[in-house]
Amino acid sequence: MDDIKDLLVKYIAGSATPEESSHVEEWLEQNPAHLEEYAALEQAWRDARWGATPAAFDAEPAFEKFRRHLGWPADGQRRPVRLLYKVAAALGGALIIGGAAYFYSVRWKSHPSGSEGTVAEQIVVPKGQKKHLILSDSTEIWLNAGTTLRVEPGFGMRHRNVFLEGEGYFKVRHDSNLVFTVATRNYTIRDIGTAFNVNTYPGDTHFETAVLEGEISVEGHFSRNNKPSRIVLSHNQVLKIRKTALASLTDSLVSSPSAPGPVNETAPGRNEPIVSLTQSSEVDRYTGWKEDQLSFEDECFRDIANRLERKYDITIRIEDPTLAACHYTGSFKGLRDITAVLDILKETTPFSYETKKDTVILKTINHQNHLK
Repeated sequence: MDDIKDLLVKYIAGSATPEESSHVEEWLEQNPAHLEEYAALEQAWRDARWGATPAAFDAEPAFEKFRRHLGWPADGQRRPVRLLYKVAAALGGALIIGGAAYFYSVRWKSHPSGSEGTVAEQIVVPKGQKKHLILSDSTEIWLNAGTTLRVEPGFGMRHRNVFLEGEGYFKVRHDSNLVFTVATRNYTIRDIGTAFNVNTYPGDTHFETAVLEGEISVEGHFSRNNKPSRIVLSHNQVLKIRKTALASLTDSLVSSPSAPGPVNETAPGRNEPIVSLTQSSEVDRYTGWKEDQLSFEDECFRDIANRLERKYDITIRIEDPTLAACHYTGSFKGLRDITAVLDILKETTPFSYETKKDTVILKTINHQNHLK
C-alpha cells in the first residue's frame, strides 16, 4: 500500500512516469473503492492547492498532508467506504459540482472496456450560478447558468462525446484518434484542437458558437433540403444561426466558410441573416460571462431577458411585444442587481418595470423612441 500511496500522489501531481501512470490506472480498475479513494485524494489536492512541481516533489510529506486532512489513520489503513462524503465533511461541506464532475470523469476513464455503466452522467447548473470542471482527458469546461451537460458512458475510452443544452466554454485537449465532440439538439461541434464557446439555450432565438483558438467544425441541417452540411470555423470566427425557418444555403457558405469578411444567408423578406459566419476582433466578449460580464450585440430584448433570468435567477415578463422586439448593443460587468441593468437599458428605450418577489414585470414603452 505504501507503493500505491506514493504513486497516487505523484499521479495527481503530474510527476508520475508513463509506467507509473499505467500502474495507477490498473489499480483503479481493480475495485470501485479505489476510485472513491482516488477521487477524494484528488479533490483534496485541488482544494488545498498542495500541488508540487516534479523537480521539487516529495511524495511522503505530501501524502502526510493528505492523511491529516482526510483523517486517515497513521498506520496506513484506509477507509475507502463512502470516502467522498468524508472529504466533503472535511472540506466544510463544500463538495461543489466541479468536484463531483471530476469524480464522474475518473470513473468514466477507469472503467475497463465493456464494463462501463449504461447511464449517462449529468451536470445541471442552477440559474444564478456558474461551474468550472475538468474532465478525465484534461479538457476544461466552464458552464453558464441554467446549463445542462451530459457525458455518455465510455467517455475517454471509446469516445469523447458530451451533450450540451445551455452555454459552455470548452478548452479541449486535442486527440486526433479520439475526437472531442459537443452535441446539441440540432448541431454537432467537433474539435480540431481549440478553445471555443457554444450557446445553445432552448428558449433563445439563436444558436451561436465562437472560436478563440484553433478550429472547429459544425455539422447539422442548415437548410430545408434535409441534407446535413459541415461548416469549419477558425480563430476569431463566429457562427450564428437563427432557429426559425431556414432558407437554402449557398455553396460558398458551406464549402468556403473561411473567406474574409462576413458570409451571410438571408431569408426572403427578412433583414436578419438566418446563418451568418463572421470574423470578429472582439471574440473574447463571447466568453465574458465567465468573468461576470454581460455582453450583447444587436440582440433582441426577448433573448436578453432570457439571459437575465438565468444570470439573476428570476422570472421576467414582458407585457409589451414592441419592447420584446427591440435590439440592444451593450456590455456590463459586475452588476449584481438586475435593476441596475434595467435602469441602463431604459436610457435608450423608455419602459417601466416593477418587481414582485422573484418576478420582474416590464410594462410600457414609448413607441416613438424605441430602437429598431
